[in-house]
Amino acid sequence: NTTTLKLDTGPVSAFSAVGVTPSAVKPAKLNGTTISFPAKLKGKTITHKGGLKLTTAAGFVSLENIVINYKTGKATADVGNPVTPDPLNIKNILVIKGGKNKIAKNGTWNNATASLNKSVEALGSKQDPAVLLAQVLGLPAGSIPTGQALGKITIKVKM
Repeated sequence: NTTTLKLDTGPVSAFSAVGVTPSAVKPAKLNGTTISFPAKLKGKTITHKGGLKLTTAAGFVSLENIVINYKTGKATADVGNPVTPDPLNIKNILVIKGGKNKIAKNGTWNNATASLNKSVEALGSKQDPAVLLAQVLGLPAGSIPTGQALGKITIKVKM
């Protein structure tokens, strides 16, 4: 039971140009530009352990314990950062679209695109997660585009 996210070269290049380093939060593993997470199917959701962490000299952001609703493609994550003492649970921070979603038939969703959502409810108001990430990472405004695609995702879970 595994979900893999192959980070797109565009964001990886843009991140490294501004000093952002991706890493895995255990038990997830990063190999090159591909991160893999242990996954489990529970009803209409796929739950994950571990996460993806983006780090700069100014701070970090981690997306952990990602839960994907395979019917809507919306994903919630615990977002860790140095600003709040505990991770913030942000609903629908990621959107998974496209690919071949056959979770209901055989437990696979191949070659979908994982992107930041354009708007989320965070800290009591509607926010653009790209703007929030850039602020926490100490990046210039606009350095992470609204709705930024992160990469291609493949999910394989036992029914």
